[in-house]
Amino acid sequence: QAIEKLSHSAANQAGHQLPGFYSSHQAALAAASEDDQPIVLVFGRSGDLATEDFKNQVLRSSNVQSVKEHFILAFIDIEQSVHQETARRFHIKTTPSVCVVDRTGRELTRLSGSTPAHALIGRLAVCLRHKKV
Repeated sequence: QAIEKLSHSAANQAGHQLPGFYSSHQAALAAASEDDQPIVLVFGRSGDLATEDFKNQVLRSSNVQSVKEHFILAFIDIEQSVHQETARRFHIKTTPSVCVVDRTGRELTRLSGSTPAHALIGRLAVCLRHKKV
């Protein structure tokens, strides 16, 4: 996991990754097992206009930033061969797509396509309420 954190930090510094986001599903699962937090898997494509807009307009919005501490976050670039199996597992057809899963990998909710920040926040709030039940 130390290697993942180093590569996570290097990717962030290089500007290829969103700050505070893991770069793989496996790293996010490992972190979630330690922290018992839901995982937000954001699936996108490098250089895709819709993905870049989602990153800039939604994921970097102050509303989303304000709830980050309650989740483990991962950005999965499905163009990278190492992530294609994860994309298949979650049946990703459209990017950007967001899947929220629990620490065991069970899907809690999903959003596909360009989703406004308020819609994402609403879904994340529902996931937190179910976690506390």
